[in-house]
Amino acid sequence: KGKAKAVEARALVVIARQFGKQRDRRHLAARHQAAHDHRDDDEVPEAGRGVGVRRPQREPGEGERDRRQIEPRQPPAPARVRLVGQVADHRIDEGVEHEREHQREADQLRVHPQHLIVEKQQEGRETVVLHAIGDAANCMVIDCYAQILRGKNPYRWRLEHAQIVQPQDLRRIGEHGIIPSIQATHATSDMTWVRTRIGEERLQSAYRWQDLWQQNGLLAAGSDFPIEDINPILGFYAAVARRDARGYPPDGFMPQQALSRQQALSAMTIDAAYTNTEDDEKGSIEVGKRADFVGLDRDIMTISLDEIPQTRVWGTWIDGERVL
Repeated sequence: KGKAKAVEARALVVIARQFGKQRDRRHLAARHQAAHDHRDDDEVPEAGRGVGVRRPQREPGEGERDRRQIEPRQPPAPARVRLVGQVADHRIDEGVEHEREHQREADQLRVHPQHLIVEKQQEGRETVVLHAIGDAANCMVIDCYAQILRGKNPYRWRLEHAQIVQPQDLRRIGEHGIIPSIQATHATSDMTWVRTRIGEERLQSAYRWQDLWQQNGLLAAGSDFPIEDINPILGFYAAVARRDARGYPPDGFMPQQALSRQQALSAMTIDAAYTNTEDDEKGSIEVGKRADFVGLDRDIMTISLDEIPQTRVWGTWIDGERVL
């Protein structure tokens, strides 16, 4: 275990050095400070991705007051932090183009070497997660991972978002066992404007959920709430139909990249648990695992695609206890 920790710490040093070569630290720090100086704590993302709107304060309704007054039967279990992460870029429309030498995009990438979490690794955290949306950021992160992993990924390191991945980098994800973590609704939220932002050529390397799954037979999938809707049914629908909640477009956006229903369900359950090193206790209904599950009013694995968004949850169980 000590050897593994040393390897992970060395990996993060490599990551820090790799990104450190690409930016002026003082300029980036100034940009971060300016962003914090103008931040409004009352702004929350809503409606559009990355758009903040002021939400008025209100008193909770009667039902909400009742729920808040209910004391849990047992104190919650202590939180366990198993992941450690950092941001390599911010959003898809910042115009970061893919270049092997990464010459022009240095100012637009967001990782600051001093903010990388080498020291956190000494606290016992295990899995490294780097947020990478654009093709340049994904390439740089894969470069860093590849220097350490060398064909194996026992640490379950992952790419968070992996929205634009060039073909040569897609292959390297498979070669090194890197786990892509995707949010299926990003494709359907972005589809109306992304072509004008990144161009037709780069679009062909974007939102490649099926291609990403094919590399290792593994994806982790989530919602990216509060940027996207937290409803997992809509995430499942976007993954398998490549449509938004209104059913648009009827034939799906880049439908060749749709996941099968089994792929999508696994990505949202057992594969997500595996990525978080929690597959020994959750992610599937098995003897010895936590009984976390929901009851749905229809079978999303067999109904028509058009019916999926109308699916409703009639019961939720956590640790075997019904909570909804």
